[in-house]
Formats: sequence, structure tokens, C-alpha cells
Amino acid sequence: MTPRRFQQLGLDFGAHGGFDRVHNLVLRTSNDLQLYQKITYKTLALIQESNNFDSNILYAVLHEPIYCQGRASNWAADRIMAAHFQDFFWPPRTREATLYPPLFIGEMIFSWMFADYAELRPLAQVAGILAKDKDWPSLYNLEQLSKNEVPVAAATYVEDMYVDYEMSKETKEKIRGCQQWITNKYSLPMYQLTKIFA
Repeated sequence: MTPRRFQQLGLDFGAHGGFDRVHNLVLRTSNDLQLYQKITYKTLALIQESNNFDSNILYAVLHEPIYCQGRASNWAADRIMAAHFQDFFWPPRTREATLYPPLFIGEMIFSWMFADYAELRPLAQVAGILAKDKDWPSLYNLEQLSKNEVPVAAATYVEDMYVDYEMSKETKEKIRGCQQWITNKYSLPMYQLTKIFA
């Protein structure tokens, strides 16, 4: 485990029960360090299960490229963090960051993950090639979406960690016949969502 992998526990903040899961892992880690001066195997295993990129390799490899349209990602998360979020690096790179404990990071894919995660290592070269590829077509045909005839229901979360609220509303307006349910609850089973729009 590396400090940056520990920081990736923040990905869970956007999921139902995520705050509690992260809190429990931080508490376990702290207790291990106080009692044993190391992190126990059980705690390491729980952290590894939380960071499941080793078992979701396609997600890791394609997460950035799938959003590209006519340009390369060039490891966007790496670049943005280095340019605008220096406080998130651990060990700290700035004097101000030494005042804080490690900060958690969310749903980003970084180039270093292809060194830190055993199952991603063999795909480092492929991921690097995809990060430089700029031959990506448009994600959606906006003209076709405006003519949509298929019923569409969308749950939009006001404080969604993964999807910008305003962009969700803009997207809804581009899809003909899209019904939008706006909430701030973490999750809703699909059968309940179906009842709302029935």
C-alpha cells in the first residue's frame, strides 16, 4: 500500500454508506499504527478491497479516454492535480500542505496507478498509448438525442460527487422526453425509480 492508494479511499465518499466505510478504515489504520506500529494484514486487505482497480482493469484503462472527443486526455487527473491541487500530494509538496493530514481523492485515474496496482502494471504501456490518442469521436449525437422516442428516466443527485449537477440538468434538456428525478438521497433502488416515472 502507498499513501496515494490510501488517499483513493475518498472515491467511496460518493456512495451510500461511504463516509462510514472510510471512517472505519481510517480508525482501523490508526489503531493498528498505535498498537502494532504497522498496518495489519487484515486492515491492508480491507483497504485493498475498497480500492478495487485490480479487479476492474477496463474501468481503470478506459476511464479517462471515454470522455475525450477529438483530443487526448494526456493523463488529465495528473495534470490538473499538479497544476491546481498541490495540497493533495502526499508526502506534501508545498509548505502549506504540511499543515494538513493526507487529503482524500475521488474518482480519478492517475498514471501512477499503473505502477501501484499489480493487475494494472502489465497494462501501463497500453494506458499510456490511450492517454496520448486524440482520435476519439463525439460521444453523443445531439441531433439524434433531440429526436429521441425511447422513454428515458434519470436520477440526478444535487450533491453528486461523480456527476456535476448543473451539467446533468443541461444534458436532460438535450434528450427529448427525458424525465428527471432530482434528489439529494444517496441512492434509490431501480424498482422505486421505475414507480416514480410510471
